[in-house]
Amino acid sequence: MPLPHWATSCIKGGLLGITSWVTLNDHILELVTIEGTSMHPTLSPAYNETGAKDTLLIKKWKPTKDLQRGDVVMLNLPHKPEKLGIKRVVALEGDWVEMDWKRRSRELGVEGKGAGMVWDAIGEEKEFGMGKRRWRVPLGHVWVEGDNASASKDSNTYGV
Repeated sequence: MPLPHWATSCIKGGLLGITSWVTLNDHILELVTIEGTSMHPTLSPAYNETGAKDTLLIKKWKPTKDLQRGDVVMLNLPHKPEKLGIKRVVALEGDWVEMDWKRRSRELGVEGKGAGMVWDAIGEEKEFGMGKRRWRVPLGHVWVEGDNASASKDSNTYGV
């Protein structure tokens, strides 16, 4: 027995709605709830006290178009590509950046300044010693940092 016309219309409308939502979410805009404290206190400032989380609307259509220093971006985390992270753009391609040793030494489990690794302008790792080191962000890359230096893994850990 065939379905009534109204049931067929409802099913078609539901399928169209679902496919539209999936397309919108995957390619144009996505609502993302912030978990964690790497962007504290800018995002989810009461997360530690109350568990309250902020929600962002992330633009996915041409995400690098008009990208500026200070923008908050979503990215696949280099050390866990299946996970997404929210960070602030600090430097764009061609900008010079300087390693923040306070952040880097914490990630290495070292107190104070020490040796580490940086990525040069063509993406190769280079070892360097005491003090700070400057280098240029390569084409097609940005330097990102979390607003909460004590709880953020960012470009000081990943490189560019």
